[in-house]
Amino acid sequence: MTKLINIALADDHRVFAEGLASLLQKSTIQNIYMATNSSELSSIMEHHAIDLAFVDIEFGKDDGRAVVKNLAKIHTDCKYIALSSHGEPGIIKSALKGAFDGYILKTDSLATIIECIDKVLSGEKYISPDSGTHLLNEISGIKTNTTIPKLTKREKEVLDCVAKEMSTKEIAAHLYISEKTVEVHRGNLMLKLDAKNAAGLIKKAFDHGLIN
Repeated sequence: MTKLINIALADDHRVFAEGLASLLQKSTIQNIYMATNSSELSSIMEHHAIDLAFVDIEFGKDDGRAVVKNLAKIHTDCKYIALSSHGEPGIIKSALKGAFDGYILKTDSLATIIECIDKVLSGEKYISPDSGTHLLNEISGIKTNTTIPKLTKREKEVLDCVAKEMSTKEIAAHLYISEKTVEVHRGNLMLKLDAKNAAGLIKKAFDHGLIN
């Protein structure tokens, strides 16, 4: 990659973001603008000529897919690459069906990330090799640990409560957490299971064997 470009790096995990930014700056990229939330990203996009934006799928309290969908309507010349810790095929497919042009895992090598940048800027769609493997496994009917969403202990507790048709207020009281925290966990569950509503969440959780 020899062309100097402007990149927005949107990730609320600062240590990871700063590490990636440091690596990219060694690859002759002109400017990197960092954002830790959707408001900062919107401001960066508005005030700078961004060629490419890396956006975390699980972007703090926001769903990166929704953030990029809105930005892409305004900043049509920008290319968007999903940054993710999730290899679940459903998440990968929903990202690429949306406004993302590429999908990479946070465990991918710098060489893979640079290849993704080159392909996306040339107008191609790109899925990192590891992400592609997850999709092929799903198509082939091969179940692996990466095709089954990994939930935290708290997410499992919230999921069980949702399955019992408990309200957000009831879940918060039952687990001794705030209603806002419940909503964050519910949002993470919807993301990991690629569900659009509570009914879809329960169905997919059942299909994956996460609830009985």
